[in-house]
Amino acid sequence: MSQSLSFLFATYFKIFIACSPIVAVAIYIPLRPSDDAAQRWVIAKKGMLFASFILFGALFFGFHILELIGVELNAFRISGGLVLSIIALSLLYPKQKDISNENHEQDDIALTPLAFPIITGPGAISAVIIYKSETTTSWETFLVYVAAVLIMITFYALFYIACFFSRWLKPSIITICSKLCGLLVLTLGIQMIIAGIVGLTKFLGAC
Repeated sequence: MSQSLSFLFATYFKIFIACSPIVAVAIYIPLRPSDDAAQRWVIAKKGMLFASFILFGALFFGFHILELIGVELNAFRISGGLVLSIIALSLLYPKQKDISNENHEQDDIALTPLAFPIITGPGAISAVIIYKSETTTSWETFLVYVAAVLIMITFYALFYIACFFSRWLKPSIITICSKLCGLLVLTLGIQMIIAGIVGLTKFLGAC
């Protein structure tokens, strides 16, 4: 039981870092500043529904698609690590962009950019595919799915808090959390790249 909980917690934490829900919330709130809390929450719920389909679609079919098109898993680890590293750098050194005045319909913003790429971007998709592929038993695979469900519950809770209590969230706190998430995402990305290079070297050496 303790090993299962440790595996579940570790997987949840790694997917949490890759998804960066705190950063996603910080990006979402300024998108439609004229909306009231109820309107923001309606859009957020739609976005999380779309994101759930994307995340679990990647979990169910991602690895099989890689096999189908002949992509070596270690090569995908390297590319996924690079994607996470790029995302991390954008969190550590953000560029200012005024998106609050853009005119988006509710369904449009719920799917893009909220569901993809804000909630489930390339980094999150790469992470869940890789972590599922690293499981060695059906129980571990099940725990990865449980971790993904817990991630979406976390998103649900954070978006609810942000929609209805955003006036009490200080920008400085969000900035600090974003920087911390950026550092953790960068560490995770570098770890993926190293693991991919080591695995690819062994694979090529065995050929």
